[in-house]
Amino acid sequence: MTEPSKEQYFYASPWPWRICCIFVVALVVLPVSFANRGLLVAGAKTGDVLQFLWCVVLAAGIGFFLTFFPGILVIGPFFYGRELKNGGPFMIGDHV
Repeated sequence: MTEPSKEQYFYASPWPWRICCIFVVALVVLPVSFANRGLLVAGAKTGDVLQFLWCVVLAAGIGFFLTFFPGILVIGPFFYGRELKNGGPFMIGDHV
């Protein structure tokens, strides 16, 4: 039996899902933080900084939850394709 490749270890790990989540959250957070950068001028009040942080945290939460539904539609078929390439579909009791 041959040793699994690094690519197979990568797809067997949770990293593809983590990368998807981080990418989508970054796509939401970066524009929000850029749009609210005026709140962080020199001499900004504490309330302005807290408002900026609240907007960034809210954007991160929205981005995280927006990842789930489209992410399932993208990552699911992606993993299924990888399974087929690795000799799937696998059944309980198969030795891989």
